[in-house]
Amino acid sequence: MGLFVQPNYSLGFKCIADKCTDTCCQGWEIDVDEISARKYASLDSPLGERISANVFKDEYGTHFRLLEHDRCPFLRPDGLCEMILDGGEEMLCEICREHPRFYNRIGSRLEMGFGLCCEEACRLLCVHTDGIDLVTSPYSDGDEADDDPLAVSVVGLRASLFNIISDRTKNIFTRMNNLSEKLSSNKDKLLLTDNCEPTLRFLASLEPLDDTWLPLVESIGADVSCLSITSDVPEYLLENLLFYFVYRYFPKVYTDGYSPSACAGLAILSTRFITAALSLESKRNGGLSDGAVMDVIKNYSKQVEYSEENVEALLDYLED
Repeated sequence: MGLFVQPNYSLGFKCIADKCTDTCCQGWEIDVDEISARKYASLDSPLGERISANVFKDEYGTHFRLLEHDRCPFLRPDGLCEMILDGGEEMLCEICREHPRFYNRIGSRLEMGFGLCCEEACRLLCVHTDGIDLVTSPYSDGDEADDDPLAVSVVGLRASLFNIISDRTKNIFTRMNNLSEKLSSNKDKLLLTDNCEPTLRFLASLEPLDDTWLPLVESIGADVSCLSITSDVPEYLLENLLFYFVYRYFPKVYTDGYSPSACAGLAILSTRFITAALSLESKRNGGLSDGAVMDVIKNYSKQVEYSEENVEALLDYLED
């Protein structure tokens, strides 16, 4: 028997469908898993014919044939999904059914969270002010492994990091410094010192999602004062972000062999960069709206978290 783990702030997550202003049904490649591809091919219905006309295969697998502006062919003008309306949610392929969930295994633990590129997942994180806890429940899917010494060590070390992150007797900048010191991280690489240029130069070298990334990095480099935490950016939000990134990426110590320093470093660097982007946004517009805060966080998530190449590049960079 294993443990299923989920952050408490995300328990009420539900896709908001046509109410979403930043649909996940546009702007992404949509890969179709083999089970769904076989199901689609077996459909003898008008919906099946429409699906067949809008999928294609290449050497990498099966994909939806996107429309102009990378729009899913089944996304209606009103923001609803034609496949769900005509065939129910069971018609969705795996990536559409699971998004924006992510999963990590650490020994007998199966951990789930919600990526911050999703508007509703981001909103839930942004409005949660009481501190994040992990909710656990027993589960068994036949794939869970016994806890080995490494799994026990990783979970225990991460719990100690969560304690540092959640210590509201200290300001968030002190907590980030304490995290880096506990793991002997290179503070210069984490935007925790005045020596920001090498890391900003590295961030500028990442594969960009769109043409907004490089100007953002350059703007932060031109005004490093935005790395200072201002009253416009609430500390609870930065605490939540730091917790989220540690929760999501620290399991890579177990699954991929990265060092604790690199995985926690990615959390600190991500939080620091988002801090700077929020401060820059506030300076430009005389304050921060809720929508602007969410846009900054979502855009960072899309740029970094949803590119495996960029995540790996950052982790490799942060390995001392």
